[in-house]
Order: sequence, then C-alpha cells, then structure tokens
Amino acid sequence: MKILLVSDGSFLREVIVPKARALLDRGHEVALLIRDHARDFGGDERERAKALDAVGIRVLELPDRRHDRGNPQAIASARKAIQAWDPDIASVHENTDPRLFFLLRSIPVVYTIHDPVPHSGATMPRLPFRWVPRAWVKRASRIVVHGPQLVEEVRRFRKPRCPIDVIPLGADVKDSPYPLPARRAILMFGRMEPYKGLSVLAEAMPLVWATQPETELVVAGRGPSLTDLPEHLVSDGRVTVIDRYVSDSEREELLRRATVCVLPYIDASQSGVGVLGISRGIPTVVTDTGGLPELVSDPSLVCEPSNPDALADSLTTALELDNQARVAVLRHAKKNFSWPSIAKEYEGVLQMSQTAPEAPTPPRAPS
Repeated sequence: MKILLVSDGSFLREVIVPKARALLDRGHEVALLIRDHARDFGGDERERAKALDAVGIRVLELPDRRHDRGNPQAIASARKAIQAWDPDIASVHENTDPRLFFLLRSIPVVYTIHDPVPHSGATMPRLPFRWVPRAWVKRASRIVVHGPQLVEEVRRFRKPRCPIDVIPLGADVKDSPYPLPARRAILMFGRMEPYKGLSVLAEAMPLVWATQPETELVVAGRGPSLTDLPEHLVSDGRVTVIDRYVSDSEREELLRRATVCVLPYIDASQSGVGVLGISRGIPTVVTDTGGLPELVSDPSLVCEPSNPDALADSLTTALELDNQARVAVLRHAKKNFSWPSIAKEYEGVLQMSQTAPEAPTPPRAPS
C-alpha cells in the first residue's frame, strides 16, 4: 500500500515517526503530511530534522500558522505532490486543521482519535475550527482508538457512522529490561498538564516516605502543573524537578535510574509515556481511567484516580518489585505494545478501508 500519514505535527516524536518506520518495515510505501513546528521536540528544529531524516521518507509540510503568507504555495505544492504520488489510504491523526481536511478530499481516510473526550483543563479548539474533528469523523472509513474503554466514549460523544477499531499506542520495546537501579526512585515525566494528577502525587509522597524514606522522586518536563508541587516538596533533597524539555538521550538516562514510573492521571485515554516506561521493563503505576490499566498486568499497580492513599499503596508495592518482575513487564509490553505488532494491526485496518466514502461538505465556519 501507499500510506499517507497525516498529523498537525503533534505526536510526531512518539507516534508518527515510529509508526512510519514500522509500516516501512512491513513493505509499504509511506509519506508524511505534517505541519512544520517542533513543539514535540521542545522547539529543537535540529532534533526534529534528525528524527524525520532517520525515517528516510518524503515529508510534505504546511506552515504551522493557518494564516501564514506561505500557505497558498505550500498547499498547492502539497496537493500536486499528493496527486502525483496517488496514495491508497490516509492514516490521519486527530487534528483541527481544515487545510489537511481539504487536501485529502479524494482519499480514503482512517481517523485515529487519541482523546475521545477532552482532558480536564484542556484548551478547546478555536470556534472557527471546531467543525474539523466532526468532519473527519463523518468522512472516515474507520476510526481507531487506543483502548476498548474508549470505544463507548467515541460512540457517545462523536457519533460515528463507521466501524471503530482498537489499536494501542506503540513503543520500541527493548530486548531486555533495564536493570533495577541501586537507589529507589519514582519517575514522572512528560508534559505536566492538570489532568495528569501531579498534585495527587505530591500528596502521596509523604505516605510513601513513611515506609520508604530513602526513595527519590524525579519530575521531568514542562507544563503548568509544576506549580502544583508545594515548596516544601520542591526543596526536599529527595526531589528533583527538571523544568524543561527532556531530549531522547536524557530521557533514557532518567528511565535507567527509575525503579518505578508513575501515571497519577485524573483522567486519560492512553499514555505514550506509560508505554515507553513498560517498553524498558519498568513497573508503572497507573490510575484506573481510560486505557491506562491495559499498560500493566499486575492489578496491584492500578489505583483509584485522585486518591493519594491508594496511589501511595501502589507505589510502595511497585518499589519492592525485583528484576524478575521487570522481565514480566517487558514481556507484557512486547506482546501488546511493540511497534511491529501495532503496525500489523494498522495494516489490517488500512487494507479494509481503501474504499472512500463521499466527502461531506463541512459546516460553514462562523464569521
């Protein structure tokens, strides 16, 4: 198949680039249609370019700003390239960009919805662009979500007319787990948004320290919720806060030092951060929301959202796990979340979706 992967530039680092590589490995032709920002890479254009160059496929880019003066030329160039390449199918990831929608009017679409319901505290799309996700849903031959718990949310809130498939997020799973570090450490990393429950983790840590006083806490990543960490916690010598973008190499070093990863999310669909943790064999504590429980095979590592006591209990349990438990975590990740198996699942869905429905006329945007 000729597969056009489409994104507004989000999920490029953790999803789009590795997905392209995995589909290439299965013998398909792949090209990307994306926006030209580097937010997924902390604004580092060189790291973004390196990631795209490593895949070695054609990349069609639109300006990040929808009203950029370079839009007419970029859109015309992308349209000409797409028509010449003539893809069989477009695998489109959730976006609010009308330029992407109109460029793909004649191509069958599989639409991946990462968050069927907006996270708590999420910024709503600007009013003139709220029609775009609805139009994609109406247009799609099939819809993909990342967990079975999310299917009903899509049916209830998006009201699709097409089949819904469940395909988890993927990861490059290591051949062997990272060894247990000498000193116990809990790692929370990624974009620090309100729905991720950093304030709950802050309340849970004194309870963890009551029985495991030597345990370190590492919080790495930018975001507004860093202010949820109280000053007495930030100044504690056992706590490290890295308030900036973390590069791939730094991230791997943090993972090697982690006894446990934690996702204390208040609400969620799925988590690329969580998949990354288990792909290194690191026990990961999650809350019982969205598709997060599927990340773990040990129910003692799943706790109630917004409950510091329950979170502390699960963290204390996870901190006691040995290297054999890491082998089990990695086995679970390899079976359910490795990119080769995820790409095979996408391949099947894309093959079933090559007959395009008639593209609907989008609703008129408010003036």
